[in-house]
Parts: sequence; structure tokens; C-alpha cells
Amino acid sequence: MTAPLPTVSLQGLGVVPADLLNTYVQTVVNYPQLRTFSGLSNMVVYAQGQASPSDGGQGFFWYNAASTAADNNSTVIVPSGNIQGAWLALPTVNVGDFDIPGTLTVAGATNLESTLVVDGPATFAEDLVMTGTGEVQVPVGTTAQRTMTPADGMIRYNSSTGQFEGFGASGWQPLAGSAAASIFPGNIYGLVPSAIAGTSTTASLSVSAGAATDSLAVAVLSLATSGAWTVTNGNAINGYQGGTTLPDNATIHIFLVTGTAGTGLFGSTSETAPVLPSGYALFRRILSFTTGSGGSPNPYTADETCGGALTCFYTPGFPTDLNVTASTASRTLETFSVPTGIRVGWIGIIQPGGTTVVIFTSPDEPDIAAFYNTAYDVSYDGTSLYTATPSRPKITNTSAQLGVRARVATTVTASTFGFVDFRRI
Repeated sequence: MTAPLPTVSLQGLGVVPADLLNTYVQTVVNYPQLRTFSGLSNMVVYAQGQASPSDGGQGFFWYNAASTAADNNSTVIVPSGNIQGAWLALPTVNVGDFDIPGTLTVAGATNLESTLVVDGPATFAEDLVMTGTGEVQVPVGTTAQRTMTPADGMIRYNSSTGQFEGFGASGWQPLAGSAAASIFPGNIYGLVPSAIAGTSTTASLSVSAGAATDSLAVAVLSLATSGAWTVTNGNAINGYQGGTTLPDNATIHIFLVTGTAGTGLFGSTSETAPVLPSGYALFRRILSFTTGSGGSPNPYTADETCGGALTCFYTPGFPTDLNVTASTASRTLETFSVPTGIRVGWIGIIQPGGTTVVIFTSPDEPDIAAFYNTAYDVSYDGTSLYTATPSRPKITNTSAQLGVRARVATTVTASTFGFVDFRRI
């Protein structure tokens, strides 16, 4: 069987009744075949394609014997040799609201003059080109609402962090140009504590307004107005992870936290991994304080200094924080009344009990012998106490320790007045 050829049916020829002549739809393979014959007015032909079947040019054409339009190889096809008469493409039918429960495949161009709503995934095999002057709205959701099976190239707006993010080899990351894309872990300002007071069961403090990057440096957490924290809130926002009573001789770390439930403060003995209340996902440690033997906070006055660090002065200090016999063979690590879990800059005075030289070092510094002809921190000649500006900052380890070593075995005392919280974690 060969492909059907288009013909003009005339009354009296063949077996087609007169009433049906030229009312049926004929078929051509392509536009060149459509140009091989002229029809009668209002005849309809279906072209299987422009050059070949299903190449995007398929569609219905009707013959207009009065047409003088030029052939454009698209919507107007003029039979060869015609001066008048052409095949004109039938316009696309406008369809109102309808539901398609299965897959809709569109092989040719499709014009949508209203809103297209797609409830499921939509796959585009080629580029998606938008020529308008409006906007594209990407999906919006919290950190917790991210898909459980992300794929490379996904983009969304994270309402928890307030920024656009994309998924790739490094996981979810803020997009370049997003509000927090250029942040780094040290970013912090404001968020200064005050009014630290109370007992183990009534402890409270205030925090000034400010902002900081979160612990992963992917978002900026903001406290628009001053906030209040109290242990009486228990294991809830603006409360303490351990309940409603602070432990004795401990360090309490206060975090700025945010999530779908909002923004607030939270206390924990863990400096890097607090278990946040429900509805909160991102956090940043903003300050720390110590408690005494009864669980009461040791109050201090804080000043924000360079880099967002806090210089904290105890009120009062610890006048006899250290009273030991210093070693001469090597330094010993002594514990001071400053927060643990973080490294801080110790502020205080150290004094030898006799005529000797005392070397006071950070645990990360090399241990050196104490001699009169070496750089010293303090020395005593029997009548006068000499002090010198330390050659290096005295930074504790995370156990609140510093190294002490003397030239001659002697009793060493120290007073702690405060500490510098660098707020780097």
C-alpha cells in the first residue's frame, strides 16, 4: 500500500456519494506534497509534518481559493504555479480549564496566554527561555523543609536563613550575591551581655541587639531588639538546656538561635553542640559565663572590643585565684576562674613570693626556663616587684589553664580580674 495521494473528487466519478464529496480530511506527508495540488474552497488537509512526519510542523490546513498570501512555509502553503489560492493553517484551538491525569506531550510550539499550574515535577529536555520582563519565583521553605533527596543544581530560597541557596558537591550552600554569601565565621557585632545576676535557680541576663553568622558561617542571625535570658524558662527558648537549675562550678554558654519558631537565646554547657528547642535550627555562641560553688553566675561587665570580642571584667574579681609552688624544671598548667570549652585571654596579676623570676605562658607557647636574662613577665628582687608587658598574649586552653614556671621554687599567687572572649565559636 502506498501513501494516500490528495485528489479533487467530482460528482459522478468513483463511489463517493455527492453529499460527502470533498468533506473528508485528506493527508499529505509534508509541505512539498501539499504544494502539488490545488483544492476546492474549504477543503481540509492534514500535513504530517513540515519536511517529515512529527517534526513540529504537523497540523491542519484549509484551502482558500481567494487567497493571494505569499508562501511562508509555515502557515501559508501556495500550490506550485498558483497566482491565487493557498492552503492556510488552521489556528490552534483555545482550550479552557481542563485536567490531564497522565503525561502531556507537546511536540510543537505551545502558546500559553494564562497561568499554567503544575502540581508535580516538570521536566524540560532543552533550555527554558523566558522573554518577559517579570520575575521568576523559586520555591520558598525553611531549612527543615529541604527535600530529603536533593540533586545537583537545585535552587531555592531558605526562609530560615533569609537567603538563596543551591545544592551541589558541597551540599546546600548560599548563592553568590545572596545577602550572607560573603560572610565568614568571625562576623559578629553587638549582642553584648549585661545585668548578669541571680542564683542557680533565678540566674538571668540581658543581651543587646546585634547580629552574627551562625556556627557554619552560612547565615546571619539577627537580634533586632535587646533580648532577655533566664534559667527559669527551663529547656525552652530563652532558657537553659539542663532545666531550671545551673550546675556548680561550670561554664554556661549562651547562644543566639533562630528557626521556624523565631529568634531567641538559649543556654547550654556544650560550647559547640547545644540541643536546641523544637522549631530552632541555626545557632551561634555569643557569650559565656561561669558559676560558683552554689551554681550562681559570676557576674561581669562586658565591653565590645576589636573584632567583636568581649572584654569582661568580673564584679568583683578573684583576688586569690591561684596559690601554688611553681615548678623550676618545667611549667605546670594551672586552672584559672575563666570559662572552659573556649580559649580566652586571661586578665589578672601574677606575683612570686620570693626573689626570683616567674614565666607565665599560654599552653600553646613553648615551655622555656626562667632566668634573669630572659624575657620575663614578673620578677622580684627582694624589695621591689617588677612587671613587664607580656611578650605574647596569655591565651588559655579550653580547660581555662595557663603555664607557670619559676627560676627558684617559690609560692606564686595570682588574681583574676576578667577575660577576653574572642567569640570565634
